[in-house]
Amino acid sequence: MYICHNIKIKLIPLQKSIYKYLVLAIPCLIYFTVVFRYSVNMPAQDDYDAILVFLMNFKKATGIDNFFLLFSQHNEHRILSSRLLYVLYYYIAGAINFKDIIFIGNAQLIVLYIIIVALIKKCLPTHWFWPALITSLCLFDLNSWETSGFAMASMQNFGIILFFAASLYSYNKQGNWRYLGAFLQFIAIFSSGNGIVAGALLCLFTIFKRDKPGIILSVLTFIIFSSLYFLHYSVPITGHPATDPVRIIMYFLHIISSIVDYQDHKTIVLAGSAVITSLILLFPFEKKNWIKKDMLPVAFITLFLLGSMATATLFRVSLAVEYLIPSRYLIYPDLLVAMIAILLAYKISNKKIFHPVMILCSLVVCLVFNMSFYVGKRNMIARENQILQPGYYYPDSTHAKDVSLEACKLHIYCIEDERKRLIK
Repeated sequence: MYICHNIKIKLIPLQKSIYKYLVLAIPCLIYFTVVFRYSVNMPAQDDYDAILVFLMNFKKATGIDNFFLLFSQHNEHRILSSRLLYVLYYYIAGAINFKDIIFIGNAQLIVLYIIIVALIKKCLPTHWFWPALITSLCLFDLNSWETSGFAMASMQNFGIILFFAASLYSYNKQGNWRYLGAFLQFIAIFSSGNGIVAGALLCLFTIFKRDKPGIILSVLTFIIFSSLYFLHYSVPITGHPATDPVRIIMYFLHIISSIVDYQDHKTIVLAGSAVITSLILLFPFEKKNWIKKDMLPVAFITLFLLGSMATATLFRVSLAVEYLIPSRYLIYPDLLVAMIAILLAYKISNKKIFHPVMILCSLVVCLVFNMSFYVGKRNMIARENQILQPGYYYPDSTHAKDVSLEACKLHIYCIEDERKRLIK
């Protein structure tokens, strides 16, 4: 009887944990259902150059040239992690399937979520569920529909956040994990244009953590690979930063608060100011260490998101129509809301208002998730219809046609075969 009683005691908490994880998985399941349903095995926009042209060149090249191709520039970016995946997938599968690449790109969000939940559990061991739920609703939000259904963009935009968080997690664990952290830091630097921001913040993280071996390793990694990033680097026409301070401030305020879309200037200022005020009030400062040690990872993810949005503002505001924020950047403000929720949970974790406040926040974020679902789904359907139209979903149709024909000859991908398959 005593043994049976012990088994029941152990099973009850286990069952509660299972129910919690099932609830946390619901936004992910909804998100992937839509992404998988409205993604197609056809290239769009940058897929032609970033994937097909790259693989054509890679297949034709030999030896050291292949190595340099992996690190070569794409617009203003280096996209090493994406290219490694394209090559690996091609040589395993024998041909490129864009729908599979989209799925892999989005699957990075699952790994990212696991890392963030692990960090939440470390700083909020008994109060982790509500901030984890809000993070799930923010991370698997169809606000980022443009990236979600776009092979090249999902690999790059979701990948850089994953590699930064994974490197930070590894440096935070210390020991032999530091070497994995340094490797992931190198990958992060070469994953996207904001990889330099990621690399610099990882150095700063180890400094704040006062981890001498980590400081040496992260600083050396950053100096070596950030220098190599700009080796033979050519600044594209669109790669020059904006200079209009009013547009820069307005665009930044808009992007940091664009989990809900709006265009009115007064609303932009109010919403952006509210986000900044929340961060100032909730950020875990302390006199002794500047930032509370148990909240360092969350604080630096927050700084990375802000740094990435600041970088996007400087280099994209001059290209924007009014203050239109492309959907592919919205993963950053979405995640920023999640970080604010975690900071809030930490601030009130020992107070009686914790559960009412976190439930209210979860309901508000759930309503936003619901709105984003319908808007994102509608846009993904429209995008799917555009891609499936005769012709090529690319500004220069002649170039896209030439690329498609060459890719088919090299047995990399045949767009006409896919069109015939879809008709059947």
